[in-house]
Amino acid sequence: MEAFNPKTALFYLAFLPQFVDPTAGMAVPLQFLAFGIVVNLAFSAGDLVAVLLTASLLSRLRRTRTAQRILRVIGGSIMIGLGLRLAAARD
Repeated sequence: MEAFNPKTALFYLAFLPQFVDPTAGMAVPLQFLAFGIVVNLAFSAGDLVAVLLTASLLSRLRRTRTAQRILRVIGGSIMIGLGLRLAAARD
């Protein structure tokens, strides 16, 4: 759950106060709540679009054996590269 992520809390504490107007007709806590809801809905919509696009792309790639082979080679190459980088890293 994103609500318990400390980075999310820091984001809200840094981002939302600049949009809160103490002189507005709505109480400050209600403004924070409204802005928090809007931000969460926007992030959720972005996540949903990313998931749907990824699912569409993966379904297309799974149809051909060549694409599957290429994806395995790319994935394996990334893992080998990361392993080599980790092995070569020095503190």
